[in-house]
Amino acid sequence: MKKILVVSLMAASLNVAHAASSDYSGLYVGADYVQSDMLDILAVTSLLGPQTSNTESTGYSVQVGYTSRLTENLYLNSEFSYADLGSAKVSGQGLLGPYTGEVSATSYGVNLMPKYHFGGFYVGVIGGLNNLSADVAISSTKSSVDEWKLLTGAEIGYSFQQVGINLGYKSIDDISAVYLGMDYTF
Repeated sequence: MKKILVVSLMAASLNVAHAASSDYSGLYVGADYVQSDMLDILAVTSLLGPQTSNTESTGYSVQVGYTSRLTENLYLNSEFSYADLGSAKVSGQGLLGPYTGEVSATSYGVNLMPKYHFGGFYVGVIGGLNNLSADVAISSTKSSVDEWKLLTGAEIGYSFQQVGINLGYKSIDDISAVYLGMDYTF
């Protein structure tokens, strides 16, 4: 029992020491692995008949930004981001014959993320204005979107001084994505 108490106290003191000596502000670059819900956008094709195949590719995102310290534990990330949100393809056989569907999307824009740090861990919420560019084709019908949209989301992570790891969720228009990434602060 005493060993558990000693280890717990040591871990707590290390966490407090980490928090007291940490300043996460500065210029940063980041990259994320993105998995979005592109197949959901093509769900309407099921009205044409059963799907015989579907594939979905993952995407990525990159960010460049600056983290400002607002209080002892509260920081604000201001960033420019670019994301390839992936793509999806479906095909099937309907009453009127075979059909295909494809969708792909990218976005770029500016985001703000207030983050609250406790020890090396943090939680943050994301808001931004992003240009969404998406192409959807179902059989011979094609449609494109190229509009500025509101981006929202949330993120959790851990910062090792200059290197951070994160896991988050973002949504822009009808596209939702989860991501796992890293960043480096200079």
